[in-house]
This record gives sequence, C-alpha cells and structure tokens, in this order.
Amino acid sequence: MADYLRKNDLAALWYHPSDEVSTVLLAYGSSSTSWGFFDQGVDFPSSSGLRIVSRSYLAPISTVRQPLSIPEPLQTVDDPIIIDELVPSIPDEPPSSLPKDLSNLDIVTLFRERWRITFKELSIVNGPKKDSFARAFYLYFPSEAEDEFQLVLMFLRKYTNAIFSNRLKGDWERFAETVDSGTVLVSYIALHYKCLLMFWQFHQSYAFYEFMPGLHKLLRKHINIFNISLDRPVKHVDYEIHLQRLFPHGAVILITEDYIIHETESALNVIKWFRAYSEKRFPGTWKLFLRPNVLGWLSEIFDKWVDDKMYQIYCILEHMILNYAGDDSTPISFDGESDDEGQPQPLVSPSFIPDYGSRQEDEHEDIPKGLLQEERNTDHLVEYFAGWAICNCDRYRRFVTLSHYKPQPRWKKWQHIENMNTQEFLRIFVNNDLTRRSSKHHPSPSSAHRKLQPTPPRPPPA
Repeated sequence: MADYLRKNDLAALWYHPSDEVSTVLLAYGSSSTSWGFFDQGVDFPSSSGLRIVSRSYLAPISTVRQPLSIPEPLQTVDDPIIIDELVPSIPDEPPSSLPKDLSNLDIVTLFRERWRITFKELSIVNGPKKDSFARAFYLYFPSEAEDEFQLVLMFLRKYTNAIFSNRLKGDWERFAETVDSGTVLVSYIALHYKCLLMFWQFHQSYAFYEFMPGLHKLLRKHINIFNISLDRPVKHVDYEIHLQRLFPHGAVILITEDYIIHETESALNVIKWFRAYSEKRFPGTWKLFLRPNVLGWLSEIFDKWVDDKMYQIYCILEHMILNYAGDDSTPISFDGESDDEGQPQPLVSPSFIPDYGSRQEDEHEDIPKGLLQEERNTDHLVEYFAGWAICNCDRYRRFVTLSHYKPQPRWKKWQHIENMNTQEFLRIFVNNDLTRRSSKHHPSPSSAHRKLQPTPPRPPPA
C-alpha cells in the first residue's frame, strides 16, 4: 500500500462505519509531494514508508469528484495527529481542449497525431490467428464525457458500423452475448470517479465493474479493454498517454485459507500445476495469491496435520520463492513484485490484513450475516483480493478465486473476478492445459486423455 500511494502521490482515507464517530484516518507515502506538509516539525524513522495522521472531521468522500488538493499551511503544524484547520478543496479542471466543430474535421489524422491512437491498435486482438481483428466495439461513456463520446464514435465510424454503447439500453448484454472478438472502450472519467470512491471509501461495494455484467466471462474471449481519455492524459501513469490497456494478459489465482484446510490434496495439486505452468509463461504474468503470512501460518500447522500434504504445500511455496529470490536474498517479499535482483515474484501474500481472522459481522452493514468465523475470514480475503485486483487491472487479465465455500452473493456482483470450485478450475485451467500439451506432443491415446479429478474434501484434524 505504501508503495502504491507513494508512486501515485495519493493518500488513502478511512471513515469510521459509525456516523457518530467523525474521526478520519489519512495515510500517505513517505516523500509525498502533495501530502508531505504533514511531516513538518516531526521526526519520522528513515525506514518508515507510510505516514498515518488523523483528522477530527473531513467531508464525506461521496461529495468529492476529483483528487483532493490541500493548501499549504501558513504555519508549522505542532501536532500532526489531530488537524482541524485544513479543509480540502476541489481543484477546477482546465477548460476542455477538444474541438467543437466536427464538420470539416480530419478525425483519423487528429487521433493519430494528437492522441497517438490508431484503429489498428484498437482493433488487433489476441486471437487464434496471427492477425485477428475486433469485429465489434462497445463504448462506455457517461453523460459528462459527451464530447469525447462523439469524437470516438466519429472515428470508429470511419472503419465500422458494428458499434454498441451504454447509450442504448441492453447494448452491453447484446455485445457480451454475441461478440467473441471485439474491443471495449471505457471513458477515463467513468473509471477515475468510480476508482476514487473504491480506493478511498471503507468497505466499498466494488461497483467499479457492476456496469459490465459478465465481464469475467468476456475476458475468456478475444476482447480488448481500454481506458480512453482525450481531453487530458490518463492520470497516475508514469508517461503521458491517452489510451491505456486494461486486463492485458496473465492471471492471478486466489487460493483461500479454507480451501487449503478442507481440500488439501486439491490445493496441493493446483499449486503443483501452477508452479509448472507459470514457469512456461512470460515472467511476472501469472501470480498465486494466498492468505496473509502464508508461510508463517503453514509452519505452525503442517507438523500437526494427519499426513504430509500440508508440509508439501509449505515446501513448494518456499521453493518457488527461493527460485525467484535466490538462496542468499534479503528478507523475502510477498507483495508479488520483484526482488532485489529484479526477478518477479510468483506469490502474493500480504504480511497483514487488518482484522483478518477476527472480523465480526456487525462491524459493517456490507459484511454477510450468519456466517461462521471461517466463512467470514474467506469473505474478508475475497473482498481484499477484489480491491487488489482493481488496483492491478492494468497488469493482469483474469482474477480467479478458488474457495471451499460457495460464493457469497456480493462476490458475484464483483464482475472482474471469477469464483470457481475445484471442478470448474480443473476444467478451465488444468485439463485444458493438459489437452493442449497432449495434442502438441502427440502422446498415446491413453495418456492424452488422462484428466485430473478433484479430490473429495475432508475436515481438518481436531
């Protein structure tokens, strides 16, 4: 989190779920240019990467439509923990620079020279053939982006009339159900506003992709998804661009704690398959996501297990990390990024998730009711994973959850993640991979059609 905030010069806000408590926590990365004034007069340890301060009041984030801009204080802040004097303001956006008169506009040249966008870039998809092209387009532009919508529509109509949009009711469903090779263009205004609410608010309902029902199924097809912004460059990117690819390639697979406990043999088989499969993919494009401090947790339970399967899981995960980080590496990172030698890590396991393992159903209205603590832990982990997926949707294509428990209703609303059980996972990932390898090497019929089968779940030892 500290790295993400520091890289994008952002701050994170936490509002207490009770309206009676007005205190708000604000976290920002060290060396922040926009939020560093909170550091004045305070000595922080040089190794700390995250600053946390509290305010007695801050306007609800639902009233904010742009990143917060806090003016420089006139005097040194004596106590950085409680700050009441500063009131955030919303900066005015610069006037639109988009052309108004479209009658004599060379739209193709404008897109190519001003925004470096071509139809070829938008239409080439990763299909079964070398030169596969999108057969249809879907445009999602809110009413606030009407000028951009008209420009994009005018540009696409130079090449095709197969254009769907959110302006026509039911167009998304028609596009998702009938198009196997296409491109989705989503206005940056829509994504940026929803992402702000997602990132800042506590227990947001992940409405970010609820306007795209069945998105996770669409990602199995040959579909491009782009974030587009013509009026101004896409923010929080290291270089100036007006078109950003989302859900590009690869996958992140969440194996929940309850799945490892109740379906240990299946979990072991999945992890073995992942280790072999990910080694053949482009480095860093496939990740395994696990509960917090997974190696520490496994080390406490594998010697109490009825067999050695839990110990095998521990050894494989540890070996995967050592293979990437090196035997003489510094303390291992489980954030899924690169180690000190630049090698991408294949695992993501946060060292800590607040209240994981102890969260109660009455802590927030969005937490499902009537669950066992273990089920609530799973819901908590999936919720965290769904938020992490949104922050990383420009790096990976598919986000899969593998859980012993049935998906909660709210998981199904988060359209960017796929909820699977063992049979579904084996059918979609493992056995498809075995079939491709078998057909490639032409083995004997008996081995070519051998498929892995799910193992029956069993209760954990008493």
